[in-house]
Amino acid sequence: RLDSIDTTERSQPWGRESTAALARLVANKQVELDVVTQNRYERLVAQVYVGGVNVNEQLVRDGHAWAFRRYMK
Repeated sequence: RLDSIDTTERSQPWGRESTAALARLVANKQVELDVVTQNRYERLVAQVYVGGVNVNEQLVRDGHAWAFRRYMK
């Protein structure tokens, strides 16, 4: 799970575009995780980095996600 952001689901409007944007940023690349917590479903919630780029932040900057202020620190 990507910390502090929210995106559309694949079945929702712009969902496929958001998924494709994430794939372009991370597919076949080594990622680094800064794990923030583990959610109630035992999934890791993290800031994701590729080559020093914060993927969570980049998705927001590019308009494929929005800041989920309720969970921001």
